[in-house]
Formats: sequence, C-alpha cells, structure tokens
Amino acid sequence: ELAFCRISTTMTRNATRLLGPIMPRVAASAVGRTLAVGQLYGRPWRLPPESLVEDAQLMAKAPGFDGARDHGLPWTYRDGIAADIPITIAWGTHDWLLIPRQGRRAQRLVPQARMVWLQGCGHLPMWDDPPLVTRLLLEGSARP
Repeated sequence: ELAFCRISTTMTRNATRLLGPIMPRVAASAVGRTLAVGQLYGRPWRLPPESLVEDAQLMAKAPGFDGARDHGLPWTYRDGIAADIPITIAWGTHDWLLIPRQGRRAQRLVPQARMVWLQGCGHLPMWDDPPLVTRLLLEGSARP
C-alpha cells in the first residue's frame, strides 16, 4: 500500500506536468475531470474546471512535493502518542488513494479515536462535501 501510494502520487504529479498545456480542455468536461482526478475526489465532476486547472498547475510546480511525499508516507502511529488529545479519523468512502481498508486499520490502531466515514467523499473531501467537513472540524475541535 505504501508503494502504491508513492507511485500513484508521483504519477499524478507527472501527469500534471505532462498534461499542463491541455489541462483546460481536459477540465472542461465532467468526463475529463472524472478521468483526471477521480482517484482523489468522490465527485470529481462537481469540481469547477478552473479550480482543477489551477490545482494541477500548483501540483506540477510544488517545490515541496517530493519531500512531503517521502517523509509523510512512512509515518506510523505509536500507541499512546497524544493520548490526551481528542482524535478524529475521517475517511472518505470513495478515497482511492488511501483506500477504505486503510481507514479500518487506522481505526484499529487508534481505538480511542472517533472514526467518521465520509459517505461519497474521496481523498479530498473538502470539495466533495464542504458542509460535512466543516461540521466535522467544528465538532472535533469542540471536544473536551
């Protein structure tokens, strides 16, 4: 799964560089948006085309991409770390980058965490269901 995630994110970044000149045409149709970013969004056809083009340009040029990918992927939870901090694990049911099986594993590894399955959301649920994500953040930060 770690190798899949590393390869997948690298391929996505390489695709943004390769497709850069034609990304406005790809993003112009719901089918193009779905094919281009369906791995990251549960409802990619809802994305505004100009947002997809801008996100692709930013990803293609992101100077910290490789470092964030290489240092963030192998992170593992250690039992007891931040035990006094309320933890919410939110996982999109249509996340095809970090697949649902990994969410169930996270739930087992952090049993004190509140687990929330974001129905119909992908890896970037802020676009798929902004009100749900807002509510989740407010609830999680209000917990004692």
